[in-house]
Amino acid sequence: MFEYVFGFIAGTVTTYICLKGQMKHFEKMTMNNEKRLERIEALLLERVEVEEDVA
Repeated sequence: MFEYVFGFIAGTVTTYICLKGQMKHFEKMTMNNEKRLERIEALLLERVEVEEDVA
């Protein structure tokens, strides 16, 4: 019985550690994507402003 309880606790802790690491990686990717989107939006706004000035 003790082995089952110990295995469950060990598995739970291991899963928590893995998910915590994945969450950090996901947050980093999300921040990188947000920065890329901001740069793309800025470039698009510049392009629209230039096209309006030409027209």
